[in-house]
Amino acid sequence: MDTVQCYMHDPQGRRPHKLSTRPRLPQASLHCPVLSEGNGLGWLVYPNTRSAWEVERVPGYLQIRHHASEHSDFEFDFLLQAGEDGSRVIELLSPEGVTPDPNCEKRIKAAMDKVFHSMQNPAGSIRLLGNCWFKTPEGWDSVWTGVTNLFDPPLPHAFTVRVQTDWYVGTPVTEVLYQLRLGERLRVDTQTPMSMVAFVPRQEPKVEFPPYPEELRAETARQVAEKYQPEYQRTEREISPYNVWYARHQRP
Repeated sequence: MDTVQCYMHDPQGRRPHKLSTRPRLPQASLHCPVLSEGNGLGWLVYPNTRSAWEVERVPGYLQIRHHASEHSDFEFDFLLQAGEDGSRVIELLSPEGVTPDPNCEKRIKAAMDKVFHSMQNPAGSIRLLGNCWFKTPEGWDSVWTGVTNLFDPPLPHAFTVRVQTDWYVGTPVTEVLYQLRLGERLRVDTQTPMSMVAFVPRQEPKVEFPPYPEELRAETARQVAEKYQPEYQRTEREISPYNVWYARHQRP
């Protein structure tokens, strides 16, 4: 059995995990085995932060707001405007009577680099850092993509990358690049997965295109007829006999 090693930046951080459900999906999807297997295809990965952030793209720059909490690095809110030219302007929203220390802005920029890495990105894009990185067995790659079937708005576009993590350990940093359109927002916190990673063998299968044989046509007709037998009839209005039949015939 091949083993994938996961290295956590913060031992107390939320570990990657699999989840076969998604928010806002119809309850009938819980009975759809192919949809559940698609959700559980990869491991959900969380951002490298203990704070809550909200990123919004407005004309000319990205607006990043920090929401303070008992676990965050800063005890007050602040607003950072990251220009498309790489400039950064910080507006401190400290409570009345609280005077931030002179090095506060420098500490804020250093802390944000652990979450957003670099602001020198194309217009409207932002990089998020994960709280872990993986080392795969020989011949296996890591594929990073957006979370499948996660329809909670807003959900900006996440670029998909494939990394040869069986040998590439030049940097223990996992970056996910998001592209925001004008008016789009991205929430970053410890409870919201920032990406999903799946592990695939590097050796691609050979694809052939043979003619459709009569044996497969007969097998298809037999399976369709079996799905409509009384024992596979749907028990709820949203559940089809196809789901029931497939779930009972799945192989480990």
